[in-house]
Amino acid sequence: LREGEGLISRRPFRKPHHTVSRSALIGGGAIPVPGEISLAHQGVLFLDEMTEFQPDILDLLRQPLEDQAVRLVRLRHSITYPADFMLVGAANPCRCGECLEPNAVCRCSDDSIRQHLNRLSGPLLDRIDLTVEMTRLTAEEMQQSVSVQINPVSLSQEMAMQIRDCWGIQQRRCQHHRLAVSGNARISGPALAVILEIPDATTAFAAQAAARFNLSVRSYQKVLRVARTIADLESCHRVGLDHVAEALQYRFRWPEGMERRGA
Repeated sequence: LREGEGLISRRPFRKPHHTVSRSALIGGGAIPVPGEISLAHQGVLFLDEMTEFQPDILDLLRQPLEDQAVRLVRLRHSITYPADFMLVGAANPCRCGECLEPNAVCRCSDDSIRQHLNRLSGPLLDRIDLTVEMTRLTAEEMQQSVSVQINPVSLSQEMAMQIRDCWGIQQRRCQHHRLAVSGNARISGPALAVILEIPDATTAFAAQAAARFNLSVRSYQKVLRVARTIADLESCHRVGLDHVAEALQYRFRWPEGMERRGA
């Protein structure tokens, strides 16, 4: 509980600094206390300037992201903390920040960019469902950002309604298959495509794309889950090739002409 407050009624939002220690992130200490990932349980853990975190610190997130819990085993005690959080990260693509800008000149060498991005390990990136490249706003977009006429409350309510409808579709699908109610992201196992009702032609297309882009099995399954969610948001019963193509766009991609080395 937060100081001076009662039971938590809003989802937590945690934003640790990139100098956070191991125990502050995952919990522990002489007198065990939960870390940031547990304080973000059922909420958001936001890592700003993600490439500034120590790689070994970031890799501590791998198991909690899979298990939704963190298990600490020490000489005098063993304890499990809940850690079911949504990981959101933001980072510059290089040290100068201009690598992806179409109208700017990046001052970083290829080796410098590679070293910068290599701080995010492959296994950690495998566990991230969506990555989006952002570029600088145009002059028109900057003006629009401070003079929007749409009521932001109405826009948020519209988005919330769309998400509730999407959750409803997933709930009914789970009930149809006689499963505990769960979001698409939590569906796993050899019957993944059957439960998510993805046609064989679509899974085959996704598998061919995964092989072409050297995606892991985990990434391949995430592509299928994201594609199913995209279809649900569009109220489409059938997951099509276009949904898979869009989901593939959200996998992490190295800047054009570069590849991971020595990671």
